[in-house]
Amino acid sequence: MDLWQALVDPRFMPHGHCYWWEPAMVWSQVSTNLVIGLSYLSISATLWMLTRRMKGIPFSKAYLAFGLFIVSCGITHFIDIVTIWRGVYWLDVSLRAFTALASAATAIWLFPLFPRVVSLGALFQAEREQSRAALQEELARSEALRRKLEASEHQFREVVENLPDLAWSAAADGAIDFYNQRWYEYTGTTSDDMLGWGWKSVHDAAHIEAVEAQWRASITSGVPFEMEFPLRAADGSFRWFLTRVRPLRGPTGDVLRWIGTNTDIHEQRQIRGELKRAVEQRDLFLSIAAHELRTPIMTMGIQLELAEQAITDAPPVRKRVSTALTQLERLQTLVEELLDVTRMGTDGLTIAKVPVDLVEIARAVLDRKEGRAQRSGTELRLRGDAQLVVQGDGSRLDRVLTNLVNNAIKYGNGTPVTVEVSRAADHAEITVTDHGIGIAAADQARIFDKFERAVSADNFGGFGLGLYIVREIVLAHGGSVGVTSEPSAGTTFRVRLPL
Repeated sequence: MDLWQALVDPRFMPHGHCYWWEPAMVWSQVSTNLVIGLSYLSISATLWMLTRRMKGIPFSKAYLAFGLFIVSCGITHFIDIVTIWRGVYWLDVSLRAFTALASAATAIWLFPLFPRVVSLGALFQAEREQSRAALQEELARSEALRRKLEASEHQFREVVENLPDLAWSAAADGAIDFYNQRWYEYTGTTSDDMLGWGWKSVHDAAHIEAVEAQWRASITSGVPFEMEFPLRAADGSFRWFLTRVRPLRGPTGDVLRWIGTNTDIHEQRQIRGELKRAVEQRDLFLSIAAHELRTPIMTMGIQLELAEQAITDAPPVRKRVSTALTQLERLQTLVEELLDVTRMGTDGLTIAKVPVDLVEIARAVLDRKEGRAQRSGTELRLRGDAQLVVQGDGSRLDRVLTNLVNNAIKYGNGTPVTVEVSRAADHAEITVTDHGIGIAAADQARIFDKFERAVSADNFGGFGLGLYIVREIVLAHGGSVGVTSEPSAGTTFRVRLPL
């Protein structure tokens, strides 16, 4: 307490008397000392926060010592304000003595650090030079890469400009930013006309919505674009083009650019249309011819069957009638196959599913083929369930069994032909088995293709369409067909249909 009383001894005259208590002087002293003191305190606080937040900062203790010195300096300025009104000069001199000790200690402590600070500066300088060299090297690499990209782009544009197709490239977002000269020559447009999505102006209004929708879908998904559509020429006419666009991807798989070409296919489409019309006319002719042939063939068949039954005392004549009937049945089969294939090519294979009994269909087919079987010395057998109903097209499934039984009679060499209808766990199964010439393993897959045969047409006639028609009808029903056979050991065709 005595020490404090001595420090604030009131006997001394306040410093304001020296200023004659002139307000301007007094408040100038107050404001300047206050600003200096607060600034010192702010600097000290900043140094303290710096050493706390920057872990591993060099010479952190030097920062703290310097901060203590600055704090003491700031406090002396606050005391200068107090002494204007109170002559506490012993307190003032005590604080100044402390500031003197702090400043002297800091100066003495900093002196040995000078070589380390100099070496640290040299280290910083070396690192700065190293960073500058690395930056310059990186800039050189970037410049080399830029030149390489410019050369690559130049080569790309040279190649594109020499293409006979219309060609262009677009940014990743689909905005087209380059067209070759062929594009401008064909469309009669300028680069300003075509910037971004300006290409829409040369599209047919009837197709532009579909084109834009598919193009935006490709941009979103990154999948290639391919489509046929017309483009307007400089004279206002439209020609058809096949447009293909492929994405150019970066190392991470992201789309960087799109490269597109438009190939003129106008003449090809015209030729394709003419060919389609020719095929339609051919199919129409074949369909009409097949229909017109069915009636006389059926009439001739009935007459020949009646003649065969009536001839009992002339075996040579009866044999010739039987041969004529066999050939007429072959002709009827060819006409039916021709008509089926024509229908499938023109209208596609249509299936009208209703409940049908496979056993009843099999029985009807065997009854129709009994005469042909007898003439070839073939016995027809039906085995299996008494009834088996599936959802199917009765006339189409009748054609399946007819073709398979015809094949079995033709290639069975007079051996028995067995048709079996049975139920499995989740499907109905029809098998047609003969014991004739068989089919080699190498031929078993291709015999279901159009115009394919396992034997020479010189020995066995036909178009090679029967098994193709069988496969198409069975597949249209959601089923499957297969064959098991060995040469000279017979053949089994197996048809499976969903229940």
